[in-house]
Amino acid sequence: MNNSMNDSPHSPDLSPSSRPNPTPWQCFSNGAVLGAIATALFLLTRSVAQVYAHKQIYSNSLIAARLSVAVKTLVVGLCMLGTAVFGFIAAGLIVLGTKLLIQQWLQPGSQDEGT
Repeated sequence: MNNSMNDSPHSPDLSPSSRPNPTPWQCFSNGAVLGAIATALFLLTRSVAQVYAHKQIYSNSLIAARLSVAVKTLVVGLCMLGTAVFGFIAAGLIVLGTKLLIQQWLQPGSQDEGT
């Protein structure tokens, strides 16, 4: 008896051809959400960097001082990485939405408006 996941009538088909095409509205709205997250992460990164820049390290141990500098660099770097990832994805979605909108204007009869 073969009980594979692909044979089930209730399993969704996740192939790229079965997914609906994105609409410009979906691209712009998701781009706006991700842009807001990127802006919030940028403000967080800026405040963390300012706090770390104004706080002095008071330690007689060279290892402790170097370790604290490494941790500060790691924290600011991870915040910047999150900002960059969300920002680039938001920009990509805005560009994709613009491309889809231009395609709809140039070829109004080629796409189904209902789906």
